[in-house]
Amino acid sequence: PAIYNYYDSKEHILAAASRDALRRFFTAVFGPLAEDPEEKRLELVVRRWVAFQIEERAIARWNDSLIDTGTLKRVLPTDEWRHIAAALRAPLELLAGLLDSAPGTDPRLLAVAIAAACDRSGRRLGPDHPLDREGVADQIWLLCRRMSAIHESSGLATV
Repeated sequence: PAIYNYYDSKEHILAAASRDALRRFFTAVFGPLAEDPEEKRLELVVRRWVAFQIEERAIARWNDSLIDTGTLKRVLPTDEWRHIAAALRAPLELLAGLLDSAPGTDPRLLAVAIAAACDRSGRRLGPDHPLDREGVADQIWLLCRRMSAIHESSGLATV
């Protein structure tokens, strides 16, 4: 009962929990980025995203399942959902900004593909998986680099 001193309803508790999970994700993945070349910033974001999905697996899966199934949109008050929907768009917009120099590609579509790869990176890892977090991050980064056609030596994209 004491929690209702801080929140009006179960829906507001759910919204607060989801906002907190998104804040933790955003801070972990898009926290301070060095003034490195674009590819290095992209690589850092991808590696951080993979690390979050693996290290914070329970939080990531809980929030992702609520988002993927549309539960949050259905149960939250409209103003709460709009706030969360905006927070969900922000990482994709930042990622698309890092991909903006890849000629011949739609950076928003590429951002969605990279986000999906990062989001699902930790789903099937168990104690007997041959790759550790860094190994998974290496594989996901290689995939993302190939998807974006960014060449490590030049930092330029090709079509």
